[in-house]
Amino acid sequence: MPAFTRRIEIRALLLASAVFFLMVAALAVYSHTHKKSIAISHFETNLQNTTLPFSEHATHYRTLLEAIGPSAQDVLLLKLPATPRTHMLIHESGFYLYKTYGARGMSYCKNYFNGGCYHGFVEAALEEKGLGALDDVITACKGERSIAQARECTHGVGHAILIAR
Repeated sequence: MPAFTRRIEIRALLLASAVFFLMVAALAVYSHTHKKSIAISHFETNLQNTTLPFSEHATHYRTLLEAIGPSAQDVLLLKLPATPRTHMLIHESGFYLYKTYGARGMSYCKNYFNGGCYHGFVEAALEEKGLGALDDVITACKGERSIAQARECTHGVGHAILIAR
C-alpha cells in the first residue's frame, strides 16, 4: 500500500475517532442536563403542593441538591419568596455542603433567604464535631466574599453556640 494511501486512512481513522468522542461527550452533557431538568421539574411540582409538610419539601429539596449540587440554591431563589419556611428549607443547602465538601463547602453558600445556608452549614459542622468545629467554621466565615455574607456566617455561629448550650 502506498504511503499516500496509508496517510489518508490514518487521517480518516483519526477523524472518525474524534467524531465518536465528540458524540460521546455530547451524549454525556445531554444526559446530565436532562437529569437536572427532571430534578428541577420534580421539585417545582412538589413545591406547588402546599399541603405537604415541611419535611416532605425538605426531602425533595435534598434530592434536588444531590442531583444538581449547590446551584439548587438558585432554583429555590427563583421559585420561592423569602419566608421563614424558605429560610429553613435553604438550611438544607448548608447541611449538604458541609457533608459533601467539609469546611471548604461554605464557599458555595449564597446569602439567600437571610443566610439560611450558612446557618445549616454551621449546624451540620457542630452536629458532626461539636464545639471543636467552631475554629474551622469561623476561619471559613472570614473567607466569605462580602461583609453581608461574613455577617450571616458569624450570625449562624451565634445560633450554633446558643443551640449547643
